[in-house]
Amino acid sequence: MRLYNRALCLALLAGNLPYVALTQTPVFRSTTNLQSIAVQVIDNKGQLVPGLAATDFTLLEDGRPQKIAFFGAQHQPATLAILLDSSRSMDFDRKFDRARELIAPLIAGQHPNDQIFLMPFSDRVETPKALTAEERRDPELIEIPRSGIDRGTALYDALSSALCRMRNAENLKQAVVLLTDGADQHSRLRLDQLIELARRSTPQIFMIGFFGRTESQTFKQGGKTVTLFVTGEGEVTPALFTGRPPAFGTAQARLPKPRLPVAVTVGGMTATTQVIGIPAGLVGQTQINFTVPPDAPLDVQPVVVTVGTAASPPVNMAVTP
Repeated sequence: MRLYNRALCLALLAGNLPYVALTQTPVFRSTTNLQSIAVQVIDNKGQLVPGLAATDFTLLEDGRPQKIAFFGAQHQPATLAILLDSSRSMDFDRKFDRARELIAPLIAGQHPNDQIFLMPFSDRVETPKALTAEERRDPELIEIPRSGIDRGTALYDALSSALCRMRNAENLKQAVVLLTDGADQHSRLRLDQLIELARRSTPQIFMIGFFGRTESQTFKQGGKTVTLFVTGEGEVTPALFTGRPPAFGTAQARLPKPRLPVAVTVGGMTATTQVIGIPAGLVGQTQINFTVPPDAPLDVQPVVVTVGTAASPPVNMAVTP
């Protein structure tokens, strides 16, 4: 891309200069930046392997060996961005509390020059917060803003925002850790756009999923079962008192359900719904478990939920074999 930009600039510049006959064959040159790759070697017992040299490594690009220009075997500072899903779907089965508890081991044993940012997100991405020295010593001091009502989870937007902000990171060693229940519902960015951005970015990306007991059981049934949480389902039956969620222990068959019929399509094809209802402990969110049609087209496909005659905006989902 840089080469094309330079060629475009040359073309624009040439258009403003008087004609000069070329006496030599023009030579175009391009340069590449030195790429830094952080690696960690462990043995089959999970123990670190120290004392390695450059000769112990082989670096390949498109299957061809590359020269290692510089090799350092010291503990280098890193820039770490922690994305924490703070949407209300994380309240179910203590998913949010469990994710928050993971922050402490994530930042334990950090280098004094590490940069550590916390980015909560729900239907919008909060401003990244650099953890103070006190918060890094005692993660219980970290305050995480949460809204009372949100419209879903902007997972793709949150990850793309973190990757873009990491371009200004002070350290070459970079990582993004995403803590979420994994359901994107409110992003402007498409999944294919996020994948392309991730491929072009420096940070390593680690995703840690948190699921409730019911969700885990559903996922174990097969790889093509998907869970959605939707809002705006209208009146439900049996009716709920305003602001009062279904009680824990309520049988699945007795969970409040939309009065109007609910349908789900994947890539324009009707999906089979398995569970429809407001889960215990949640208010204003309906859980829908559905099975992806076996003949649904592969690649990124739009998922649309219809309640009565009202259709939701499409949510992009990757359909894999």
